[in-house]
Amino acid sequence: MAQLSSDASTYTSDLQLHWKSLMALYKATLPAQGIEASARKKISPIETIDIRNLSFAYAGNEPVLSGLEFSIRRGDRLLIKGASGKGKSTLIGLLCGLMQPTQGEVFYNNQSGQKVIPDGATIGYMGPDPFMIPGTLRENLTYGLPESLASQDEIWRLLEEMQCLDFVQELPGGLETYLSEDTPLSTGQKQRLALVKALLRRPSLLVLDEATANLDHATEEKIKLSLMKYSKEMIFVLVSHKENFDQYATQIVTL
Repeated sequence: MAQLSSDASTYTSDLQLHWKSLMALYKATLPAQGIEASARKKISPIETIDIRNLSFAYAGNEPVLSGLEFSIRRGDRLLIKGASGKGKSTLIGLLCGLMQPTQGEVFYNNQSGQKVIPDGATIGYMGPDPFMIPGTLRENLTYGLPESLASQDEIWRLLEEMQCLDFVQELPGGLETYLSEDTPLSTGQKQRLALVKALLRRPSLLVLDEATANLDHATEEKIKLSLMKYSKEMIFVLVSHKENFDQYATQIVTL
């Protein structure tokens, strides 16, 4: 059980990296609803997500979400806004197929979420508190990836786009620097590295949950412009309290 908790913690930095562990955690802690995940076929890549009359309530509690309706497609940038406790994290879990709604449906590529489950390899997640595993910086960025998806040129290109180049070059071993609790990386630097890690996986759904919370305005704007280059290749789901994200969104859902 301790290992499962550790895996779930790691997963919050990268949904794709520990998909199976988090699915096991949800299966163990939430009441079974609908078709068992093991009986559902995976769908990849995610081209469309349709939310129909979506509601969710945790056991014995009032609904966190009620009657949501919206559709997102590849190329869309959905901004989720709302005060703490209004269900933003719950909605992310439902969009990513980690949870089943109490009422209503989630459709992936026009197929019911009761019958299909999004393949973890198609989802990238980057949250406000990125987690680094013990190992080199390169291993953190490329864990589980074939070389064809993580070439040297690709890594350095993304490091430059996500404003990581200067501080990575200053590390004693560069990409081969071993990361530990004593490695002098700020939360903002870890956030940018987590973005590189997510983009290396070429997800069809990229969830950015307060992903720029620890960045200064100038760095944030540069990263936004770089991310826009990938907007036609995937669905973006953004969670942010910052008003300056509104202009980048194609849709806004306020909870």
